[in-house]
Amino acid sequence: MGLAARGARNMDSGVETIEDVAARNRLKAQARELKMQAALVAIALLVVVLILPG
Repeated sequence: MGLAARGARNMDSGVETIEDVAARNRLKAQARELKMQAALVAIALLVVVLILPG
């Protein structure tokens, strides 16, 4: 995900920049979406833990 956010990928030959602008933009968008989903899940779990009686 970190490589996709930087416009790179790691194939069998190692890390390489993605030359295709459309593919690079799609991967960056997917990385942003995944980070947002992870943050929302973390917030939801935090709320659940704080609500549960200790």
